Amino acid sequence: MAAYNALSVKENYTTDYPSASSYPTLWSPRDNATPGGTPGTPAAASRYSLETMLRRSYGFDGYVVSDCDAITRVYGTGTQGHSWQPVQLGGQTQISKTLGNAWALKAGTDLDCSGGDYPTATGLPAAQSQGFVSEADIDIALVRAFTARFQLGEFDPVASVPWNSESYSLSAAGDPDVKLASPAHRAVAHESALEAPVLLKNAGRTLPFAGAATGKTVALGHVDSLNAFQSGSYSGPTAVNTTFAQALAERTGSSPRP
Repeated sequence: MAAYNALSVKENYTTDYPSASSYPTLWSPRDNATPGGTPGTPAAASRYSLETMLRRSYGFDGYVVSDCDAITRVYGTGTQGHSWQPVQLGGQTQISKTLGNAWALKAGTDLDCSGGDYPTATGLPAAQSQGFVSEADIDIALVRAFTARFQLGEFDPVASVPWNSESYSLSAAGDPDVKLASPAHRAVAHESALEAPVLLKNAGRTLPFAGAATGKTVALGHVDSLNAFQSGSYSGPTAVNTTFAQALAERTGSSPRP
């Protein structure tokens, strides 16, 4: 996934950048920082990270999807983007949405998360009509995306795709041993949650709390209600919803008090 952040590395393409006439070959993102802007090349438009590093150095052969709104940030200004003025265009020109979309596609970002850029009239359709991208450029991205979809069995009969069955859903039907919320899967999730936190600093030996021997635990905040981030952002629906207060009471064997 190509994210928001800008890369501060130096990119210099004199031969292998798939350039149209509007794309000079010199690529020096350290020179394109503008007053109030972010130094470096927006990640979704960085051919160095997507082509040279990801594909050529690490051998990745799948598709790249942007983070949501990351392509918008290629050409956006202020809080909506990097205020990126590419050195290829003289370092003084704020690129348009159409050119920003073309830049991202030619850099190797195959899919646009949320679809607010590529599919729109001023996105890739305009970029193609203005000669910034070719049909061949778009075909490269399409082949990568649809190859993955074919590999996942999206176009195969449902009966021939094991993970397209009720067993891999949150319904009550299907094989209980492979259900997403099966005891085995929940045990793995619990183990991951226990091992994931890392204590980076414990100034003054604050932890463990001195009152731990009292058998009482104080929890502050909205511990008795569910919120959108309880399961982590971008999480899907869950079979069991547990508040922090409920989990704490189960762990300590006591009833929570307001």
